[in-house]
Amino acid sequence: MRFTPYNPSPYSSKTTTHALRTPTITDKDAHSQLHPPKKKVPPKHRFEKCALFVPPKNTMGPGCIFAPAQPEGVPGPRFVRGGKQVLVFAAGFCGEKRGGDGEVEGGNGGGAGCAFTFRPPGWSRKGVFHDGTVGFRLESRGPPTPALRGSVVDVHTNERAELRAVIAALQFRRWDVEGWESVVVAVDSEYVVGGATEMVWRWREKKWRTVRKKVVLNRDLWEVLIQVVERMGRDGVEVLFWKIRKEDNVACGGARDASLLKEVDGEFTEYRGIEM
Repeated sequence: MRFTPYNPSPYSSKTTTHALRTPTITDKDAHSQLHPPKKKVPPKHRFEKCALFVPPKNTMGPGCIFAPAQPEGVPGPRFVRGGKQVLVFAAGFCGEKRGGDGEVEGGNGGGAGCAFTFRPPGWSRKGVFHDGTVGFRLESRGPPTPALRGSVVDVHTNERAELRAVIAALQFRRWDVEGWESVVVAVDSEYVVGGATEMVWRWREKKWRTVRKKVVLNRDLWEVLIQVVERMGRDGVEVLFWKIRKEDNVACGGARDASLLKEVDGEFTEYRGIEM
């Protein structure tokens, strides 16, 4: 993959929240995110599970490993390592702390916000500026899953918002069409990293029960994550998770801002970015 120089700093503290919906595309022959060209991926290059990303040195942060670059054939700049690996950040924030009885105990007065940063701030090839962060309120209901017989009423927590942000980041682009072999998801959540790289696969084998025979929380979102990861794996893209420090997660500000948005989707929404 060839690159062109890209100068703006990728780690700006200023973020702007966006609620981007799937655009309508009528030309099914167009080279687009909704109708990409088909490609055959050999079985040996397919991935079925998530892996843990291990940096060259534990003291290295995202900025030491991934550099902003403009890959050839990609509509906007990305955080890149080695030409075939791309980095995205994801974060969640719950503005209301709830006790065991469901009563609000405090917080910033907002709901739960989700955000992900998939590119450095800058202009796209079509002249559209984007700060690189997409933020949205956590939906009031979860995705409809056959096993759970419909949408599940959402209980807002930091963990659920973080997991939801990861799903949105992975669904936002067709990473295989852009030419990547792996996507690294950087989060400051042990819950997400440990769950995605190890526990969720055990939970599924145990019919979504923990070792203590309790029902797995956020099962609906975990099932969606598995579907997304397996689909990307069939397309030849491996998903890795990286536990980073909170101060290194550039998506955190966007998640906090998103928690204060008044507009919230009632149903689970799949976000797609075109020409970004």
